Amino acid sequence: MDQELYEAATIDGATKLQKVIHIDFPCLLPTVTMMLILNCGSLLSSSTEKTLLFQTGGNMAKSDIIGTYVYTMGLTQGQFSYTAAIGLMVNVVNFVLILSVNQLSKRLKGETLF
Repeated sequence: MDQELYEAATIDGATKLQKVIHIDFPCLLPTVTMMLILNCGSLLSSSTEKTLLFQTGGNMAKSDIIGTYVYTMGLTQGQFSYTAAIGLMVNVVNFVLILSVNQLSKRLKGETLF
């Protein structure tokens, strides 16, 4: 952020809150937008390792997520093509989410990732 903006705001009599609202937020908005778009791509990913560690026979039906389901079907039951299709579908949905959030950002603020 350009220090001249802060100096000009101080000369104009802006308070700290006004500097945050009118200088900091607009300067950080492109970074926040980019991080939002990139994080929406990992919306369906989950912490499979942690879930596998905490799963027991009693909570198996309630704690099953996409990652553990793919692990169970692929490694224990040997359905590799089925689990590959699930992984492909998850990645396609993540890609569509990235594109849609990017288009939404373009329409709302005019700032996009690509």
